[in-house]
Amino acid sequence: MNTPLTDPPLRYEIAQLEMIRQHIHADLAHLRMQEENLRHYETQLRERETRLPQDNVGSVERAELDAEREKLARAGALLEAERRSLAGERLLLREERAVLAQGAASSAALSWTGTSNPVAAPSPEKSAARSPLILAEPPPVLRRLSLPSATTRSVPPPSID
Repeated sequence: MNTPLTDPPLRYEIAQLEMIRQHIHADLAHLRMQEENLRHYETQLRERETRLPQDNVGSVERAELDAEREKLARAGALLEAERRSLAGERLLLREERAVLAQGAASSAALSWTGTSNPVAAPSPEKSAARSPLILAEPPPVLRRLSLPSATTRSVPPPSID
């Protein structure tokens, strides 16, 4: 006789939830590291901004000064785009956590229902068809979070000099 926690479909679902949780934690660590890199990059940009010559410098030509300001503006725009992307990824991660918590709650509720009453406990085929968490591969959102995105920088940002 299988107890609710040793039931094969439930063990499979628990393993799926654990795997998804590990992916989410790995993605969260990656996002934290990326955020730290962006903060470091932002401080570098701010330092360079303070070192830019002012308008009253006589030896620097006006065109060179304008080109440097243009580079700084582009770098600032890139930084802001990265920051918005990171905020979007954080929202997706929160949604995935909510789905994971809901799945864990529903699996806990399924484990509490006894199999002696066939009306109260749905068949494993029906519960597998309804449960979005019993999948052969992670949902597209999780796959997208675990793959490097176009906003992920694996090389240092371009020089502004």
